Amino acid sequence: KAKTAQRREEQALLDYALKREKLQIQKEDEKSQENKGAAQEYMKFLEEQMIKESKDTRAIDRIRDEKSAGIWFAREAEKKAKDDARSRLMADVEFSRKEQILEKKRMQEEERRENDKQVQISILEREEHRLKEKKKEDLKMQATFENMLANKRTCEKRAEQKAKDKDQ
Repeated sequence: KAKTAQRREEQALLDYALKREKLQIQKEDEKSQENKGAAQEYMKFLEEQMIKESKDTRAIDRIRDEKSAGIWFAREAEKKAKDDARSRLMADVEFSRKEQILEKKRMQEEERRENDKQVQISILEREEHRLKEKKKEDLKMQATFENMLANKRTCEKRAEQKAKDKDQ
């Protein structure tokens, strides 16, 4: 009996140990299933996260592309504005330069006309002076000639008077 009781006790211990091991295995299986589920859940989370990041990345890429396009358009507009300003400035400079050239030509033409006028005045003054001098010379010659004639008449009158005085 004691052996049977001991066997029963051993059997009960063995059953208890087996039960406990089964429970342990079952718990490990459950834990493993939980971990598997958690791993699957984590994988699903990672997949969703990657999809979300992909969408976010696309959104960020789209925003970056829009901003890049905006920056490019702004740079192009700024470049065009600078080019337009440079073109206007060059046109203004060219216009001013042409105006300066025209003004210089006009001044040179006016100066040439003034010089021509001065030359004409000088020619007229010289001619007037020459005519005055000629007139003076002519008057001098006339006076000399008249003086010579007067002297000749005086000499002739004296010679006549001498001849009359001689005849008398």
